[in-house]
Amino acid sequence: MMKEKEVQINLKWVLSVLPVNLIVIIIILAITSSFEGVINGYVLGQMTNIAFHNFANVGTFLLLVKKQFNI
Repeated sequence: MMKEKEVQINLKWVLSVLPVNLIVIIIILAITSSFEGVINGYVLGQMTNIAFHNFANVGTFLLLVKKQFNI
C-alpha cells in the first residue's frame, strides 16, 4: 500500500501553483469589488433626489446606473 504525500495548502502553495496572470486578475477583482458597498450607497442615496414625475431625470439616473454597473 502506497503512502500518500500530505500537501499543506497555504498562501505559499497557492502562489506557486496559480499562474501569475490569474493572481493579478484575482487581486484586481478583489480591489474593485471592495467598492461595491460605496457604489450601492451612492446609488441608493441618489434615488431620493429623483423627481419620478420627470421621466428625463429617471432616464438619466437609469443610464448612469447602467453605465456604472455595466448592465
